Amino acid sequence: MNSQTILGGWPMGILFVETLAATTILMLAVLAFRAPVARIFGARIAYLLWLAPALRMILPPLPAEWFPVAAMAVSTTTVFPGATVMMTDVSSPAPIIAAASQGSAAWPIIPLMIWLGGAALFFGWHCLAYRRFKSSIMASADYLDCDAKVPVAKSAAVSSPIALGIFGRAVIVPLDFSHRYDATEQRLALAHELAHHSRGDLTVNLAALAMLALHWFNPVAHFAHRAFRLDQEAACDAIVLAGATSSERHAYGTALFKSATGAMPLAVCAMGTATQLKSRLRRIAAGLPSGFATRVGLGVAGVLVVAGLGVTASTAIADAVDHPVARHGTVIKGEKVVWQDSQQESASTAPHAPLAPLAPEVTEPSPPPVEPRAPVPPAPPVPYDQADAARATAEAAADQAEAEAERASQAAEAARERAEAARERAADAAERARDAAENAAEAQGGTDISATCKSAHSRQVVARSDAGNSVTVVACDKAITAFTNARTREALKSARAQIAAMTDLTAGQRTRALVELDKAVNQMVSRGMMLQ
Repeated sequence: MNSQTILGGWPMGILFVETLAATTILMLAVLAFRAPVARIFGARIAYLLWLAPALRMILPPLPAEWFPVAAMAVSTTTVFPGATVMMTDVSSPAPIIAAASQGSAAWPIIPLMIWLGGAALFFGWHCLAYRRFKSSIMASADYLDCDAKVPVAKSAAVSSPIALGIFGRAVIVPLDFSHRYDATEQRLALAHELAHHSRGDLTVNLAALAMLALHWFNPVAHFAHRAFRLDQEAACDAIVLAGATSSERHAYGTALFKSATGAMPLAVCAMGTATQLKSRLRRIAAGLPSGFATRVGLGVAGVLVVAGLGVTASTAIADAVDHPVARHGTVIKGEKVVWQDSQQESASTAPHAPLAPLAPEVTEPSPPPVEPRAPVPPAPPVPYDQADAARATAEAAADQAEAEAERASQAAEAARERAEAARERAADAAERARDAAENAAEAQGGTDISATCKSAHSRQVVARSDAGNSVTVVACDKAITAFTNARTREALKSARAQIAAMTDLTAGQRTRALVELDKAVNQMVSRGMMLQ
């Protein structure tokens, strides 16, 4: 067997290029269908569409008998005894592919090395980044005593709950998880990460990373991978919120806000990233489809995946034309002229008729001698068109500027979303602080904090502890003059720490968020809150 062909006679280079092209086409198809499918049938059905490019990446060439192949009109003509000319219609590309596979050079080694080398570097780099990230987490991990199926640990290396590990599975939460999230938010956040483990999303992410490595040069694949991860998180959201009440849905959205974080290694499943926050909240607000719609969606997704694989599948039709009689030929005006040596016929064919004796050779008169002509001087070289070069340079510069503008627009949108999330978290922390202060004031039965103590014996200090929260109220003549709340202080500290830790914010965005928080603090101080 020829070393440059594999799997039914297809050249190795053609098979690789066709697979990459087919998966790219399927990625574009999924990107086009995922939004309407998610809107009609739900996020879980949209996530299933990504099976099409994944399965096509490992799909071998299928037998030609499974697909309709146009019959080729073949006619033979005997030009002299012992040789035959076969005229084959080449409206189908199969004969050309078969001929090219026999006479073409081997798959170019340099492009192959560049492609595989880039894929190895891309995959190795992200695997190394994942190992470093996991090592930094485990160095400070403190495992919690809970009844979850997967171990849960706290670590200072994360600011959002994440699912980690394929074999040594774990859920990692930030150190302030018990303070930043209330009980309902904690339960829903852990359910989200445990859903990633139960569905095997970490293994799927590793396979997706390997596929992305093979497409390291393809911008469509990188865009599709980001959309795939968004659909994966949205599918987990749908699982957690199945049967949830409106208050639980609100708490889950709040948990997503608090969990918004920056970039993570591609193999990690984080509770929420800032770039996905708006899309996921929009899907949560849209609600979940009915059971009937989900069952119909499963059928639609299966049809779309199978149809995509069938349309883009490779076939072994090269074998059907790689016959011993079709090994040398020339394409002339839409027909393939194949010279067939009649002695190559198999022994099973009918015997040839006796060859007729050759006619006596006829000698034709020699043509008159042709006078030699003077050599024609070569045409002068075409002058280099400076205008064309300038236009080409300008077009390339315009394309590059457009691409840079698009990247800048995407970065600005992501920064705006992160700033909005930071402002929301700061406002939420301030609101909780104000609520706690008002509750403390109402608990003591007074609202006037402007009175001063007329005498020392009229000053009263009341302290109490409720559900782990320490509240102290100072009253003069039965009127509150000042109060302090331990939970409020912790909430303000946590909000300020979150804003300061967001390295993806600009200095102006961070300053505006802190100013909004300080306004809330000043309002509480003016009402008598002691925040020392």
